Amino acid sequence: MMNGKCLFSAAIAAGVAGFISFAAYGAEVVIDPGVGVEASPEKISGTTDVTIKSGIVTMDPANDYTGTTTVSGATVIASAIANSGKASSFGASGAVVFDRAVLKYTGPAVTTDRPFWNSAYSVGITNRVQVWDIANDLTFSSAMTSSDGLVKLGAGTLTFKNTITLNVADIVIPDYAEQMVFPEDGTCPTQGMGLFGLYEGDVVFEKDASIQQNNVSGIRFRIGGWIANQGEQEPDVCLYINGGKTTCSSSGCLGLRHGIRDFNTPNGPAKAYLVINKNAVFQQSGGQAFNVGLNVDPPNNGAYNSDLRIIVNAGGAW
Repeated sequence: MMNGKCLFSAAIAAGVAGFISFAAYGAEVVIDPGVGVEASPEKISGTTDVTIKSGIVTMDPANDYTGTTTVSGATVIASAIANSGKASSFGASGAVVFDRAVLKYTGPAVTTDRPFWNSAYSVGITNRVQVWDIANDLTFSSAMTSSDGLVKLGAGTLTFKNTITLNVADIVIPDYAEQMVFPEDGTCPTQGMGLFGLYEGDVVFEKDASIQQNNVSGIRFRIGGWIANQGEQEPDVCLYINGGKTTCSSSGCLGLRHGIRDFNTPNGPAKAYLVINKNAVFQQSGGQAFNVGLNVDPPNNGAYNSDLRIIVNAGGAW
């Protein structure tokens, strides 16, 4: 304990092989094992905020603390996400705040009312993005607001049943035209992403969604992108807009460099779909462009071997 905080440091991690008890310490628990260091803290209980500052941290699914969980510059592996009042990897209640961090969800399909990714606005922050790597379906029933960008990975479907708002301003996001490389040290990617990037699996908007950018240049709304290496196939992706109005003030792209690097497609062309269903609207605002099949490498023109579609079903509108 130091200054009212319980610190899980690299030295402690090395001494106990990633195992330590925080039961009912109160105040604040700070987990900071170091960049690239794996850690597995034991169950955390009591009324306490939890801050994870570095490393690749596997949180105990039985955590029942009550307080805000902040993940900043680290990867968190969570096998349990639940409704408020129930134990989970992020405790039993409180907001879960991601700030240039990675969530790897490995648990079963679940719906939660817990508020996630309500990060605070800050001027001049570079690489302000969160990566959500979802192995199985994850559904949020509460409204979401974030000043971070969002990158979606993983085979699971990410569903927002309530309104969501991404409002990013005055920040620096790396070159969207580069490959997104996933670091092995637990830190966030530093290139090849946008304000909203769907690179693997599906995302579903059930109600109004607002994707807003201010003073951020480049193609920032991306369905399908470049994450595969040469000879590997890009994952299939689909954004379903099932209800409400999705308003995007950012330039967008369906299938930016999306496909196979050497035209060998053992699983067929890489798919990137935008589907607008009945009673749903997609609105591109502010005079921004929306590109389909863009490859910025001259002399090539168009996407690699890809199946790119915008589908507007009866009763839907672009």
